[in-house]
Amino acid sequence: MSTVGRVGGNGAGNGSGSDDDNGLNGGGIRISPLKIMLLVLAGLVIVAAVIVGLFLYIKGSLGFGSREKDKTAKTLVAAPDNIGKLDLPILPEPEEAPEAPPPLPEAQPATEPPAIAQAAPNAQPENTGPTLNERRLASGVGSYQQRQKPEEPPPPTRQAKLLRDVDYTLIKGTKIPCVLETNIISEQEGFASCIISQDVYSSNARVLLIEKGTKVTGAYNTGLKNGDRRLGVVWDRLITPYDVVIQLDSPSTGRLGASGISGKVDNRWGTRIGSAILVSLIDDALRIAGDRSKSANVIVGSQTADTGKDMAAKILEKQINLPPIVYIREGEKINIYVADDVDLSSIYNIR
Repeated sequence: MSTVGRVGGNGAGNGSGSDDDNGLNGGGIRISPLKIMLLVLAGLVIVAAVIVGLFLYIKGSLGFGSREKDKTAKTLVAAPDNIGKLDLPILPEPEEAPEAPPPLPEAQPATEPPAIAQAAPNAQPENTGPTLNERRLASGVGSYQQRQKPEEPPPPTRQAKLLRDVDYTLIKGTKIPCVLETNIISEQEGFASCIISQDVYSSNARVLLIEKGTKVTGAYNTGLKNGDRRLGVVWDRLITPYDVVIQLDSPSTGRLGASGISGKVDNRWGTRIGSAILVSLIDDALRIAGDRSKSANVIVGSQTADTGKDMAAKILEKQINLPPIVYIREGEKINIYVADDVDLSSIYNIR
């Protein structure tokens, strides 16, 4: 019986489930197309109303309408008639001149002269300074003395002159190329010579003034200082191949016109440094010897040390200030700078 009841229960349950499904499928709500169209139109109307409301709200908040109203509300005002005219202030009327005061009564002459106060005998006169007369006299004397002073001579003026014999004149500033014939060592004063390496013409290039091969002699000094690298040579005269002597007295320059002649420079650093080291060693030796002496000869030792220090200082001063030595070998090309115009008209003639 239990088995039959279960089967029946299942059947009953199946039957009720099929009835429910049929009811749901057959009894659903159906909407017609007309209603659907009405619902869509209603939604569109609502959306359009919302958009229009938002537009009006934004327009009012940003003030578009007020601007248009302001534009329309503006009106033109005519300019006043007195524009550009200046209203001058009204001047007051001139006042009448005051009447002349009545004449004063005439003063009666005094019967007695006023008493003059006498100064005390011990009173000193006040220093009131020079009077107007004295000042005028002093100014006149001063101006006269200034006029009597001799005036300082004015500075000499430069005058132009015309070179008469240009064809026979060696113009100042002419550079004469020359080749050294002798060695030059600046340790001792001495003489030097060079040979002119090319012909020298006048300033207008018409006349040959100095022939190639002319010998030039000069001298140099030893006045070099520490740091100098060039030696000055003064050339005093020329001797041409035709035995013509020309006084020159002109300095030497380098190839590019720099004053002096450059060469190998010996600054003698070894001698300077060696002298300084030797002096310091002597000073240290004397100091050590003085410290070790403990007997009665201390005074003699101290005097010896002082004398040695003085001698060392003098030697060091002389050795430190040694001038450099410049070595210039023969064959060096130099220039001679003509220091003044040289007139050769008494020697040469144009053929």
